[in-house]
Amino acid sequence: MAAEHDVGYYDPAKAAVASFAVGLAADLGPRDIRGNCISPGYIADMEFFNGT
Repeated sequence: MAAEHDVGYYDPAKAAVASFAVGLAADLGPRDIRGNCISPGYIADMEFFNGT
């Protein structure tokens, strides 16, 4: 939905969080340490979407 509203920073930010999570897994996994990242999805009542 953000892509439809021409928000240029949304996709790179989500990709950065996903890449960071993969890096955490690669670095910490061999030591039996779990790394988590939270990447929010669609929130219906957020002002950004204006009811769309």
